[in-house]
Amino acid sequence: MDITTATIRETTKRCEPLQPEWVRIPDAMKFSGIGRSRLYELIESEKIRSVCLRKREKLRGIRLVSIRSLRDFIDSFDRDGKQRADEAA
Repeated sequence: MDITTATIRETTKRCEPLQPEWVRIPDAMKFSGIGRSRLYELIESEKIRSVCLRKREKLRGIRLVSIRSLRDFIDSFDRDGKQRADEAA
């Protein structure tokens, strides 16, 4: 089979990169630039949506953060880093 640059381009057009809806805390930190402590504060104040997956009767689990809520939170700020009046609550 002869593989050419054109063949590779055609093949990769059909393969879109995955866009996860939920990520773990370390990945949310990399995505947003927000530190771990601040992320947990935002989760506790319900400004960012998250879920904890754990087995019954277990205290520890996997914390997942919604990428959409993280984007919405970041987008709620203007260029000067101030939260817009219509977004602040």
